[in-house]
Amino acid sequence: LASDMVGNVSGCLSFCLFWDGRYTESIVYSDKAILVNPKLIMPWLKKSQSLRKLGKPDYALACVNKLLALDNVNGSNDTPIVWNEMGNVLFQLTRYDDAIHWYFKGMKKDPSESVFLVGIAECFDKLSKYDESISYYEKALEKDPSNEEIQKSLDSVKAKLSKDSPSKTVEKIEVIKKNEPSDPV
Repeated sequence: LASDMVGNVSGCLSFCLFWDGRYTESIVYSDKAILVNPKLIMPWLKKSQSLRKLGKPDYALACVNKLLALDNVNGSNDTPIVWNEMGNVLFQLTRYDDAIHWYFKGMKKDPSESVFLVGIAECFDKLSKYDESISYYEKALEKDPSNEEIQKSLDSVKAKLSKDSPSKTVEKIEVIKKNEPSDPV
């Protein structure tokens, strides 16, 4: 009973410290909660998120893999949260195609959440697939129309697309000219 209380208190402290931006301390309390009950999802999640914030995505990936194993064992309803975290870790590791896969899984399980759509849009942006990025940002705005961050991101990608379009047109014209038969005269 006392150890359960220590685990719960440590988990709560980890959560609070994370939201206060005290990531190293959050990890310490996540570890304490994990020691008491290694099957709890939230301490592993906060540890992974803290490691990402500290710029250690490789370590965060190990935590998320543990979360996925726990999620399968526990039959938890937190699966979309875990899948989102996997997407976030893979995004930070610049594995955008892999991140998209996990965001799609989350979106299928919980289509009401805009967070998955934003993750997909951000990945397409990094892959310079601006049309796809815009499409997913617009879908995210449909779900969360007052979200100013999504609107800013959408505007930013639209600006990239309009900036990118003239150069793409010039490149296409140059390719066409290069492939035209030469004048025999």
